[in-house]
Amino acid sequence: MLCPALLAAMALLGKRWNGLVIQALGTGPQRFVDIRRGIPGISDAVLARRLGELQHCELIERVDGATRAPYRLTAKGRDLLPVLDALTAWAERWSVAEHLAAACVKDIAGDPVLQGARR
Repeated sequence: MLCPALLAAMALLGKRWNGLVIQALGTGPQRFVDIRRGIPGISDAVLARRLGELQHCELIERVDGATRAPYRLTAKGRDLLPVLDALTAWAERWSVAEHLAAACVKDIAGDPVLQGARR
């Protein structure tokens, strides 16, 4: 039987860049430009969308609520850090990146897609 809570968590964490944004903020509050600098390949527009989504899910917040204030993790977001650490350790242990790279092709935008998978 499918677990709705797990499905929701995977939909959130499985969205490209979300885990990296949360992980970046795990070191402390950061401004937009600092987050972008720490995540190579993410565009300003995508980062802005991801930050908005993570704020909406109450995983991150602005330090003082001001528009140009740094972002930080909420308690809810900080609770995800051990999960991301465990997922990273698992991926490193089982060489997931290498296996995924071997099983992937690039789509028209240059993003990896599992061979035979449909979007």
